[in-house]
Amino acid sequence: MNNLSFVPSIAESMEEYKSLVNSIKNHRLPAAVTGLAAIHKNHFTAALSRTLKRKILFIAADESEAVRLCDDLGKMGLRACFCPARDIELRPLAGRSHEYERSRIETLSRIVKEEFDVAVVCADGASQLTVPPEELQERMITIAAGSEVPVDSCVNALSAAGYERCDMVEGAGQFSLRGGILDFYPPDSPHPVRADFWGDTVDTLQYFDIDTQRSMEPVEEIHLLPAAELIITDNAALAGRLRTLARSLRGKAAAAAKENLLREADDIESGVNCGSPDRYISMLCSYEATIFDYMPKNSLTIVSEHVSVQEKMRNSEAFINEEIKNLLTDGVLCKGMDKFTLSYGEFMAKLGKAVYFETFTRGGYEFDLQSLINVNARQHPIWSGKTSDLIEELQSLLSGGNAIILLGGTPRSCDGLYEDLKKAGLPAVRDNAPKPPLFKGVTIAEVDSHGAPVPGTGDLNIFPSARCCSRGADTSIPPLKSRKPAGKRIPSTCRTSTS
Repeated sequence: MNNLSFVPSIAESMEEYKSLVNSIKNHRLPAAVTGLAAIHKNHFTAALSRTLKRKILFIAADESEAVRLCDDLGKMGLRACFCPARDIELRPLAGRSHEYERSRIETLSRIVKEEFDVAVVCADGASQLTVPPEELQERMITIAAGSEVPVDSCVNALSAAGYERCDMVEGAGQFSLRGGILDFYPPDSPHPVRADFWGDTVDTLQYFDIDTQRSMEPVEEIHLLPAAELIITDNAALAGRLRTLARSLRGKAAAAAKENLLREADDIESGVNCGSPDRYISMLCSYEATIFDYMPKNSLTIVSEHVSVQEKMRNSEAFINEEIKNLLTDGVLCKGMDKFTLSYGEFMAKLGKAVYFETFTRGGYEFDLQSLINVNARQHPIWSGKTSDLIEELQSLLSGGNAIILLGGTPRSCDGLYEDLKKAGLPAVRDNAPKPPLFKGVTIAEVDSHGAPVPGTGDLNIFPSARCCSRGADTSIPPLKSRKPAGKRIPSTCRTSTS
């Protein structure tokens, strides 16, 4: 539920944030912002998306940060999507898992249609070569009830999009045709879909149960994504390219590589399943594309913890290079079929105009920084869950003249906390939609089951039930993950902070 959408407005009043926006608008990049903990980074990212009205590519230090960021941005009303790294299979295999690959396809399709605000990726996922955006768009299919389209055209389109034809649909990425009934299972769909044709007209579209095969609720229109990132659409053409490459090989490993290429060419031409098409990426794609090529031209790139990103990229490059070296020796790969990711240098060149979010001030940037902004953040100790500790912390904040919003998860917890604060003599009100001028005390807002409070003006602190970070006592930084504290009648709130 997007019930924390008021939070990004808080950052917009900070002088440090205004300096960052000014640097971006005046092209003083790359810029580094130091002193940001994880919650501050999420807050600043949401605020930049709203202020600049630009798409953002966020390169996270690791996958856990990426997933957490997507979750937090979603709670703040942004459309965030995560693009994981997929397993690159370079040896001939009969089968493989498409879980991460299909997650990537879903994210890439959202980016190419600009149905997102922030795309989140790690260094290894960002550096992987993929299908160019124009080619992905060509493989997207839309089928609508009542539309006129020949059944054969739908079948050909599904095959071209990487769907596997079978007798009965049993999993994602499959389709079957029985008379005028076309079943297919889009990877991003909750259920498989059944299209019932009357001649060349789609009479009905319905979800159906994969176990019982019984029809479920009707669907007006379905948008199908490709079933795989890389698809062999022309077996004869690919076989011809492999034979041409085989004839050009020279060197010690040429004999083994030539033998493998010619055998694979024969298999592909005869329709034999060659396993993963990853090793043919240079022949299947018109150019080397990555997620950077999917982003709009005016998008902003944010890098979290550049040292960690650099280390992850180096490790990823070393791993894939070692694998390629062994496969070149074995003749499985050859020159011309030996690049599957950006090199470290190519990857870092993409980050020359990025904004770098750092917890601590560091050196080692690949570029000369044009702007350096420091946010003086400090982290409070983890709250014990005792009401007395909460009251003591609130008293300290109130003594500085702050307005405080305390987020609660249920009406009962909010009401109980309100009673406890009133008994302790603290100025407190219950208001799920606080408006300016803010109450100069503690406003208790329920955020998990009601709409988002309206942002106020002036000093604002959001106090956490688990931990908080603060920049003195003037502005707030947004919530993170949910954690229920121990103790009686304390609200189960989101991970929040003061800043």
